[in-house]
Amino acid sequence: MLTEIRALHLQLTEALRSHVLRRVDFALGQFGEHVRAVHARLLDLNGPHGGVDKLCVVTVETRGLRPIRAQAVHSNLYAAIDEATGIAGRRIARALERRRERRVDAGRSHKRRIK
Repeated sequence: MLTEIRALHLQLTEALRSHVLRRVDFALGQFGEHVRAVHARLLDLNGPHGGVDKLCVVTVETRGLRPIRAQAVHSNLYAAIDEATGIAGRRIARALERRRERRVDAGRSHKRRIK
């Protein structure tokens, strides 16, 4: 799984980079064969003014599904990363479950037509 990290209006430190990689692995690692790439964008919306202005946008490119996007805004960038990666993980799980259900339903209707 390729992980790309970009920071806008803030310094991308090694600590931030490793935190993003850990959280992506934790939240999305179980979907390894379905995930092609993860793009994480870290932004400081207000610059040095402070406040609830740290944005993390995570876009996940998947095999067989549409790209999944999640974002979170928080005063702490680490918390925004945690929240956005968690949301992305839940969205992928839900999308894969829906796809599984559609396949099972399609198989059932196919068996009914054969009888």
